[in-house]
Amino acid sequence: MKSFVLTRAVAPLLLLFNMQHANALSEEEELGLSYGDEAFISIATGRSKPITKAPAVATIITAEQIQASGARTIDEVLETVPGLHVSNSSTRLTPIYSIRGIHTDRNPHVLMLLNGVALTQLYFGDRGFASSLPVNAISRIEIIRGPGSAIYGADAFAGVINVITKSAEEYDGTEVGFRVADFNTRDAWFSYGTEYDNGMQVAFSFQLSTTDGDDDRVIESDAQTVFDTVFSTSASNAPGPMDTQQERIDLNLEIEKDNWNLKYWSRHVNDLGGGPGIALALDPDGFGEIDDYLIDFSINNPLNFKTWDTEINLSFYDVNGKSESTLFPAGTVLPIDTSGNINPFTGVPTAFPNGLIGNPDVFEERTTLEIVALSKNLESHDVRVSAGVTHASLEPKEEKNFGPGVTVGTLTDVTGTDFIFIKPESRDVFYISLQDEIDLAADWELTAGVRYDDYSDFGDTVNPRLALVWETRNNLTTKFLYGRAFRAPSFAELFAINNPVILGNEDLDPEIINTFEIALDYSPGLTHHAGISVYSYDIEDLIQFTPVAQNTGKQTGQGIEFEWVWKPGDHLSLSGNISLARAEDENKNDVPNFPEQQLYLRADLLLSPGWELVQELHF
Repeated sequence: MKSFVLTRAVAPLLLLFNMQHANALSEEEELGLSYGDEAFISIATGRSKPITKAPAVATIITAEQIQASGARTIDEVLETVPGLHVSNSSTRLTPIYSIRGIHTDRNPHVLMLLNGVALTQLYFGDRGFASSLPVNAISRIEIIRGPGSAIYGADAFAGVINVITKSAEEYDGTEVGFRVADFNTRDAWFSYGTEYDNGMQVAFSFQLSTTDGDDDRVIESDAQTVFDTVFSTSASNAPGPMDTQQERIDLNLEIEKDNWNLKYWSRHVNDLGGGPGIALALDPDGFGEIDDYLIDFSINNPLNFKTWDTEINLSFYDVNGKSESTLFPAGTVLPIDTSGNINPFTGVPTAFPNGLIGNPDVFEERTTLEIVALSKNLESHDVRVSAGVTHASLEPKEEKNFGPGVTVGTLTDVTGTDFIFIKPESRDVFYISLQDEIDLAADWELTAGVRYDDYSDFGDTVNPRLALVWETRNNLTTKFLYGRAFRAPSFAELFAINNPVILGNEDLDPEIINTFEIALDYSPGLTHHAGISVYSYDIEDLIQFTPVAQNTGKQTGQGIEFEWVWKPGDHLSLSGNISLARAEDENKNDVPNFPEQQLYLRADLLLSPGWELVQELHF
């Protein structure tokens, strides 16, 4: 056993012991914890380069920093990033990562990558239910705040999060660990990494997580309570706790040899609680199941060009989401119209002895082939060219006891009929991008890029970027940034049918954002580091349901983010960040559910070799 961690997940004060670090950290390791290794980041340009010179406002979080914080999931890690707010969706409490005031309940505006491959799902354009990731297999997390469509295409709108898993070298043998926490939460993991005599490297990680959920999160009244009042019934399960239990298995496998690499990732989630209920009516017996897996295969320099480094990437992403939900509980009376749907204006009171039941299932597949070429030995230029093609498809299933084509109150399988919530759909995407990093002068670098995407279902879009990075002094870097990004309409927004709440519109355009930023990065010495960024953005063609999806929304935003690290002694590091943001819709109303002020403070105290005391505060 190489490492053992025992901590209380909700405790603000963490005391950690790691047998792997039995000796005192070197100065280089300590600075690495503080400064992220003056790390090299690839997410900003597709090439690895120092984060201080990257043409983006970026953050790197290393495995060492994650371990020191005691975080269980990536949600807890991302809470420490300036300008990024983590909250929960009303649908099964799925995590929402809001960046710079861009917030919706589905959260499709932040692109999450796993080793550079998108985890975006077709139906809602988000990452699906239970999308948080455990941290034990994570090597580092790279985050850019701001647009990234010129490199990554769709949904790199408010920001991009790239989760990079550990290689065989980072495991260096066998690691077993377990963790217990409140609410009967238990985590157990096993990982292994080795290199064989033939040069093949294998890394493997398995984690099992279970939790009963927090029974103290009680909802006093819900949507059914309203209908109980109107129709003099008593069907509501409120007051009652939200259903937040789940069982989860995560698996990572990486095999690397010579110039090829194969990665496999999967998650299986069982007995996923419905949180406040799919229709915001408590549903203690409903549950969801998720079976997703991702296969990613890459070959470096298959043709061995003299002036170009090339890479071919082929990935396959499979999504299986099932649910059994009682939208409104047994004994409910609801206003049902002639279509069989709830309609409070024209509906007739109708009893549902077994409750209003809806069980939609979604099965998705996505295959992507990408070719990337990076120039080498070009004077004053670093050129990146990429092209790719994607085919994605969605197959739905549904049974329900309401709605068109159903005898009200009778559970009916509407799969393959015109009465399902969405028909089988597919999407083909072709893209090409070009980027050049130009050394204008000794202290000036210009990054210019553009990407063209063509979608079979809504058309094409072009997204440019410009970034000027000035090494103002040897310890100060100034960045002037502009980027345009888009969010592709989801299948629900384009094709949803037989739903009185949301109806698709095949004439939708993508959402568009234009962002301007100025950033300063200042390191006056080895013990101090500070960064500040100021930004302004304008969003057009936001998609809103009325209930038909329409490009009717607009949003503007401005803000400032300040972060710092101070190391006053060999064993103490103090860090933190402050974010101030203002986001308004087209009517000058503040965007809800996003904090306009955020403050994060952290102190790391090395008590003795192998022991570290960490205090974190969030405001």
